[in-house]
Amino acid sequence: MKGSDKNMLIDGFPRNVEQRKAFEEQVQAPDAVLNLGVPKATQQRWLLERGRSDVNPETVAKRLAVHESESAPVIKQYEAKGKLHHIAGARPPEEVFHDVWHIIHDLEV
Repeated sequence: MKGSDKNMLIDGFPRNVEQRKAFEEQVQAPDAVLNLGVPKATQQRWLLERGRSDVNPETVAKRLAVHESESAPVIKQYEAKGKLHHIAGARPPEEVFHDVWHIIHDLEV
């Protein structure tokens, strides 16, 4: 958060419009929002590979549908404000890190 004496990186939040509004009212609006996009098939595979007994194709499909329906409006709102940065998240970790680092670094300059 540019201009403040504290910077933070928050992972996976806000997940819906209500959380976005509450965060901006109680903390402040973010300077940037990173959206690590991963194809749905890759997300499904990653979730299923975690090996949890309560995870199956049906629960994964439901979880992804809820995430998409709740997160899409938040993503669109930040995109309309010019704060959204799309990053291809299904690449090697060092490539994703490189893109994230450059976005954060550019905010600090």
